[in-house]
Amino acid sequence: MKILWIVNIIMPALADKLNLPLNPFGGWLVGLSKQLKEEKNIELHIATVNSEYQNCNQKIDHINYYMVDNSELQWRNLKETINPDVVHIHGTEFPYGINYIKANGNNEVVFSIQGLVSVIERYYTQGISNWDIIKNITFRDIIKTDNLFQAKKKFKKRGVLEKEYFKTINNVIGRTTWDKAHALILNSKINYFHGGEILRPGFYTASKWNYKNCLPYTIFLSQAGYPIKGLHQVLKACFLLKKKYPLLKIRIGGNTIWGDHSFKSKLKINGYARYIKRLVSKYNLEKNVEFLGLLSESKMIEEYQKANVFICPSSIENSSNSLAEAQFIGTPNVSAYVGGLPDMVSHGKNGYLYRFEEIEMLAFYIDEIFSNIELTNFYSKEVEERHNPEKIKQELIDIYKKISINA
Repeated sequence: MKILWIVNIIMPALADKLNLPLNPFGGWLVGLSKQLKEEKNIELHIATVNSEYQNCNQKIDHINYYMVDNSELQWRNLKETINPDVVHIHGTEFPYGINYIKANGNNEVVFSIQGLVSVIERYYTQGISNWDIIKNITFRDIIKTDNLFQAKKKFKKRGVLEKEYFKTINNVIGRTTWDKAHALILNSKINYFHGGEILRPGFYTASKWNYKNCLPYTIFLSQAGYPIKGLHQVLKACFLLKKKYPLLKIRIGGNTIWGDHSFKSKLKINGYARYIKRLVSKYNLEKNVEFLGLLSESKMIEEYQKANVFICPSSIENSSNSLAEAQFIGTPNVSAYVGGLPDMVSHGKNGYLYRFEEIEMLAFYIDEIFSNIELTNFYSKEVEERHNPEKIKQELIDIYKKISINA
């Protein structure tokens, strides 16, 4: 069976071959592709849109990689070259898949839901007042017409494209009750398939979390670059805890959102970064917040192992890869009760859930974890089974067979 993936990133194996920077995102695609390439009856082809490197086709470790320019001509040529049994579009954020369909039709096509931008727009500025948005508009926001109100509108525009995917394609793969509900609202006749996600390889062999090896009173967030990720709510909760835990640390994956304090950085700072900077100052948390830069797979594992608690404080989320990784390591974790996260967390067993707005409840569960030195870990067989690579691979192959037969 020939499978064509259409993805939004240059996969690491190809990036390495071309001496390009490795993208730290999309690790689950790497894990899944490694599983599929081992199947004798699967021939995997992966296409990425990149005009600069178009026609840079490579076969690396039994996987065929292609770069295309997103023109209908190249999509037609690619289909003729491969003659795939199934075309799997990963994500709906970009028009690549739609252009493939315009060139070749929607037979044998399925797409995966990652986030749902048409829904995310509603929650973009949750927890931030309109006045806070207005008073933190920066020079950069004005020049780029990209303050938080405008950024929210951009998500709404991207949602129009996403809705086109649901109208155009007959098959979709999701993984939560939340995304299934929205999929069926957007297209009541769509064929919905459940497909799990494989974690990055290192997580399956990494040592589990142990209180003796963690840094007490340390909070880890995997990212915080824009409002949906909820850093502002964590800062508010930590202000409530600081008197009891003056040495608490908030360690955040990703670059410092307000730059390096140079004049150039000040010109580039956006409204959300200014808002965060002012919150940090208001709550006297300057010594408690640390940005770690972009983290490799191994560094992410280290952070989960060192953290006293991992928080997924998003205002909306389908299923969080970072939460899945933390749970697999066994890191005590707290997540907002939003989107598909309740499907991932059995409250009190492999994590805690709180309402996004309830910073007091977030503070309460952080305190519960900080104060429990007898805590072992939050690892569970349920999480292990959810991310079992063999099970997920077979699940996906079964989906491909059904789509191929019905095409």
